[in-house]
Amino acid sequence: MWCLKNKIFGLFLLLNVLVNAQFITVQDTALRNYLCENFPLAHNANCELDTVKSQTIYANNNIRIEIIGSSITKADEVFYFKTEDSLLIYLKNSKISSIPSDLRAHMPIQRLDLTGNRLTNLPLYLNKIDDKGVEQGIRLVYFESNNLDELPSSWAVENNYIHVLDIRNNNLTEIPNITKYGSLRRLNFQLNFLDFDDLLPLKNMPKLPQAKLELFPQKAFALKDIPNEVVIGQNVEFIWSNKSEGNTYSLMKNNVKIEENAMGSFLVSFDDLSDSGKYSIKVTNKNFTKSDEFLNSVEYPIAVKIQDVTVKNDIIIFSPNGDGVEDYIEIKGSGFCQIKDKNGETVVSFELPFIWNGTDRKGKVLDPGLFFIQKAVEHIGYVLIAY
Repeated sequence: MWCLKNKIFGLFLLLNVLVNAQFITVQDTALRNYLCENFPLAHNANCELDTVKSQTIYANNNIRIEIIGSSITKADEVFYFKTEDSLLIYLKNSKISSIPSDLRAHMPIQRLDLTGNRLTNLPLYLNKIDDKGVEQGIRLVYFESNNLDELPSSWAVENNYIHVLDIRNNNLTEIPNITKYGSLRRLNFQLNFLDFDDLLPLKNMPKLPQAKLELFPQKAFALKDIPNEVVIGQNVEFIWSNKSEGNTYSLMKNNVKIEENAMGSFLVSFDDLSDSGKYSIKVTNKNFTKSDEFLNSVEYPIAVKIQDVTVKNDIIIFSPNGDGVEDYIEIKGSGFCQIKDKNGETVVSFELPFIWNGTDRKGKVLDPGLFFIQKAVEHIGYVLIAY
């Protein structure tokens, strides 16, 4: 270990990389402070420490660097700690938004764990072939719970080095072809936005133990143009856009299936207040037969209401002509009720509360006119049908 005495420009690391010494400037303050306190290869007079406390574990020629739950945003320098040994790097639950795009100069890396950070991009390569034709790479890869929208297309190469790939809980909508990863022992793509076309090649990887293949659940997919409130008589179309061969689609209301088809679209007419509820689409596929192997949409609460109607001189005026404007009235209360015409003849009777669409007991739309609402022998209101 060399002791560098620069008190102005921050902490420098003296590292023996193979046979060449390098000076690396640590840019991130939180990382600099951590290394200054805990890593024996990094020390500077600015640390103002009598001794350097080491929490770094050396085992089986592997160097373990573990920094968890810190404010580190950039940690590129940790990769330079490798000499001929392998690195075990744990940089979990911090604020790291980027790592070097090319890690081939630092391979082999036994474990790279950046779970719970803010990454949006990943290294372009997970392995390499060295000058002697020997494959090296990253053995155990963990990028769980970051902000990843895509994986590098350069990952779609043969890889017989990696054993674990865990990229659950990100925002992936597609993945490169990784079916040539011949040594995988565990693969986790849960909680992304992957459809069955993305997942099927992974399910069919011949050497991957099925017990260690974790693909479900995925995150809930959003549907377009779903209102949170409708008026009686309004139609809403639910459409699943990511269609795959062999899919079956179920329209769910309050987690109960109400309709099923192979098209992925449903036109729902909200004709009653009881149609209020939480709506979603559940998708299964013929190639995935386990009970937990399905995709689902976001659950949308939809409230059904009666459109406001015109009231003049305590007379309810509405026009039940099917144009979507003032086609229904809601008669509140409880008990038995009748609607009668001007001659006192009953045109329809019902139990309150009731939603009336201007039809008689046979379902025929009544002609314009004045009607009154009667409960027992008491007139409780008047209705004018006007077109």
